[in-house]
Amino acid sequence: MSLTQALQNSLSGLAATQGGLDVVSRNIANANTAGYTRKIADPTARILAGEGAGVTLGVERRIVDQQVLTDLRSTISDRERDKAVSDLLGEFEQSFGQPGDSFSISHRIDDLRVAFERLHSAPENVVLQAAVVEAAQDLTNEFNSLSSTIQTLREKADQGINDAVSEVNAALQRIEELNVDIAERVAGGKSTADLQDLREVQLELISEKLGINTFIRNDGTVNVLTEASSFLLEVDAKTISFSPQGNIGVTTVLGQNSAPPGAGDLSVDNVSITNDITKGEIGGLLQLRDTLLVQAQSQLDELAGELAERFQQSGNPAGTNEVDLFFDGTATYATANEQGISSRIAVNTAIVNNTWRLRDGTDVGAESVNRGDQSVLNTVLQVFEDNTITFNNGQINGTFTLQNFASSWIGFQGQQRNNFFVSEGFNDQLATSLSQRFVNDSAVNIDEELAQLIQLQTSYNASARAISTINEAFDQLLAIRI
Repeated sequence: MSLTQALQNSLSGLAATQGGLDVVSRNIANANTAGYTRKIADPTARILAGEGAGVTLGVERRIVDQQVLTDLRSTISDRERDKAVSDLLGEFEQSFGQPGDSFSISHRIDDLRVAFERLHSAPENVVLQAAVVEAAQDLTNEFNSLSSTIQTLREKADQGINDAVSEVNAALQRIEELNVDIAERVAGGKSTADLQDLREVQLELISEKLGINTFIRNDGTVNVLTEASSFLLEVDAKTISFSPQGNIGVTTVLGQNSAPPGAGDLSVDNVSITNDITKGEIGGLLQLRDTLLVQAQSQLDELAGELAERFQQSGNPAGTNEVDLFFDGTATYATANEQGISSRIAVNTAIVNNTWRLRDGTDVGAESVNRGDQSVLNTVLQVFEDNTITFNNGQINGTFTLQNFASSWIGFQGQQRNNFFVSEGFNDQLATSLSQRFVNDSAVNIDEELAQLIQLQTSYNASARAISTINEAFDQLLAIRI
């Protein structure tokens, strides 16, 4: 080997070591930077014309287990879905309470029963009659309040979807920009490691909002798809379109995944992707807005409808002397109008204005002279004892008393919220475990980097010493020629 070759080899070693020192120093400097992953650049023997020609430093790359990243994103999507549902159902739970709470719907039904029992002992007592009307109004107010709360929470979920969509669109635009930069650096044979870190931060943000699939193209760019493989970013970032609905009523149907997209749908290029999204915060909010809270409303309507209908049928076998206590607004309740009845149910004004009708019935023209008659009240009290009322709403099925169904409804809602809360905790633990695996594999370990730094310093000194020795040899050769 000539001295020139030896010098070139030593210079290449020096340059490679300098590059390695740069990588290690940046690792140490960014050890606490969020989203930063450990970088390495492997030295490779350089071969020219079949002979060794020193060393070259490879392109800097990230130390990342891509499968762990994929699993982590998926688990984060599951966790954020469960959290979104659990949080809003927790707010709902505060409004309906526990069966034993004085404001709960089941307790209000029992309060009405107790008020009727007291009136039964003294049918002529106008104070007890007024107490029954007050208990009935408290009950209808609770129905109205719960129905209003359900729609308010649906509106809150709808606005939450809008906010999350805006964040996703911004993240997709940022990934498109990073893709362009990455493709340019790949084409130039340059490292894209730091840009990939920045891109991963955006991908994790999107995975918090909805479930995604990704794949890396040969030019280093990433494609982003929904769970059902609709493109959100191919060459260009797509824009997810969504229009918040504002006021949502009990009969409002949203998220039909129709073509063209309907009210409450999310769409890309005028094609609905609503059904594509079942995970992430958006998936949870969609489930709340379009399914869980709609089911809760339907169950509440069924209870309110059965209550009104049972009082309509509270008369004698001949169909007279019933106490039609509850109206659909200002009109008699009809079973065909069950949808939304809990938002409209009210106490019959004919009874409010003439409380004696609680004793005599709503179909009589004048107050009975026999003010101690208990016969109508006997049939009314049977409404609360009837345990053959059939409920069939797909979730709470079977025969119940009115109060027992109300308690079951409260229990069902609470259990549903608890299920999501438990699932959120499980997915949070799993995400923590996967995140720790990722950190163990990909985060900067200061001790390891310092050890690597010492090794590189030794290599640098050795290369520098070799160069110095070769220079001395050149000086000696030049002195001989002189």
